[in-house]
Amino acid sequence: MPDVSGLDKVFDYAVPSSLVDIALPGSRVTVPLHGRTVKGWIVAVGTREILSLQHAVPESLSEISTVSGRALPTDLVSLTKDVAERWRGPWRAVLRSASAPRQRARAASGRRTRIGGAGNDDPSAFLRFLDGGGGVAHVAPGASMLSLVAEAAARGPVLVVCPTHRMARLGAAWLRRVGLTTAEIPDEWERAEAGVDVVIGARSAVWAPCPGVRTIIVADEHDDALKEERVPAWDAASVAVMRAESLGVAWVLASPVPSARALHTAGDRVHVATSGGWPRIVVEDLNDLRAPASLLGSTLLAELAREGSTVACVMTTTGGARLLVCDACRSVQRCTECTSALASDEEGLLRCHRCSSTHGSVCTKCGREKLRTLKGGHAHLGREVERATNRPVSLVSGDSGDVDTDGRILVGTEAILHRMSGLDAIVLVDADRDLLAPRVDAPREFLALAARAARAVGFDGLLVVQTRVPDHPLMVALAEPDPAAAIRVWLDADVERRRELRLPPFSEVVSVIYAAGAVPAALPPLPPDVSLLANLRGWVLRSSTRADMDTALESIRSIPGAPPRVVVDPRRY
Repeated sequence: MPDVSGLDKVFDYAVPSSLVDIALPGSRVTVPLHGRTVKGWIVAVGTREILSLQHAVPESLSEISTVSGRALPTDLVSLTKDVAERWRGPWRAVLRSASAPRQRARAASGRRTRIGGAGNDDPSAFLRFLDGGGGVAHVAPGASMLSLVAEAAARGPVLVVCPTHRMARLGAAWLRRVGLTTAEIPDEWERAEAGVDVVIGARSAVWAPCPGVRTIIVADEHDDALKEERVPAWDAASVAVMRAESLGVAWVLASPVPSARALHTAGDRVHVATSGGWPRIVVEDLNDLRAPASLLGSTLLAELAREGSTVACVMTTTGGARLLVCDACRSVQRCTECTSALASDEEGLLRCHRCSSTHGSVCTKCGREKLRTLKGGHAHLGREVERATNRPVSLVSGDSGDVDTDGRILVGTEAILHRMSGLDAIVLVDADRDLLAPRVDAPREFLALAARAARAVGFDGLLVVQTRVPDHPLMVALAEPDPAAAIRVWLDADVERRRELRLPPFSEVVSVIYAAGAVPAALPPLPPDVSLLANLRGWVLRSSTRADMDTALESIRSIPGAPPRVVVDPRRY
């Protein structure tokens, strides 16, 4: 397979006698191609007689020029092809993602040690779970997933995939402190090849070498960062399951809020970690405030007034966000068909951006005409908090520098949750903007945000969720005395709703994206099973069968013009 952009085709080459011993599947090579020398990968090796049974082999073959080393283990070559086919992208791109990075210096030899489990309330329960092949592990935000890794390491080498490099780096440091040897990917790729107790890294670590691996664990399986941004847009959790099952080893998708696909894949193979938990959660009804447009609830004001406390007010929008609220009954304007938030169009009609339905120009609940548009991002909220408390407020966003968190009021975007921990209280000041967003997975996205906030505030802290729809099933679950159990019930119910509505994982969804101004004016006929939703950049297709989806994509790709970007199982649509 040549490493040439736009060329996704396998060519036959002869292996010179001097390279027979090192020319193996997964090796990185240089070959002549159309008058130039290019790099590539060996994806299969065989005699002319054997390969002739699979395809026509030319009589005259060019020879491989050089073999520069092993880019990926031999057993992963077939997996890369399966991944390319499943996510409908070039095999070359997957091979590149799976290949070892360049190393400046050779790492020290790896070593292994065998220790007993540590940190789990009932180690034997988790070990029995692994002996049964593993599955989904519900790990509350207040619990450490690393204790599960340490338990699994007692059985043999473990491969751990994390959403971020920071999580992998901190996790490796903790594992070394409890006596395990580690290799961090990508910097210690060769150390991983030599053999250690735990190989750990971010998304690409799912392809890392781990000799003798017994368990593959994906931490925070629900996180969007585990989804590859390039085409083919594979996700590390699904690839981890595919790799584990091909090797016959246990896999664990660990998360406080597992995705619907993970729960569907695992079936009844579920482990609930008993250590740790969620912090104290207060769900506050903003409908009780005198000022309809205010976001300063009573619990928030009480925490802001508490001397020496560090409070973070999180709003995921920086500006331009809008939410329509009735002045009379104070209800958020929601679509009666799909419960998404409504917006006002140019003609003054309430329109749903998710299902494209219209709902007149009056309140959908009481029929009054006066609707208030709530605007403003975190900067507007910061000014409002300063006026109410007479205390200085620090604004935090992705571009902010270091901020002192001791006894301060922080107002900002989701960046607060990624950069800071140990806060006394976190307030999700306007949960409805995320909960009612016009996306299929909006409630799950909000639940992931709440889980991240719960982890940042700690088990002993306070999480305040402000909403105008306290009767939403997810808000009811968060308000329960045992939110962990209630959330598990809500997650299971959500999977059943998806089954009834034929949503993923019970159907296949593909996003077809074009460059600006390149969207075709019309589509060719599509199979009856394929439903379609147009947007500004292309279409979103849904089908119950893979064959019908393949037919639809083939028809779309045959349209003259620039080819589209095809994203299978998009995270947000």
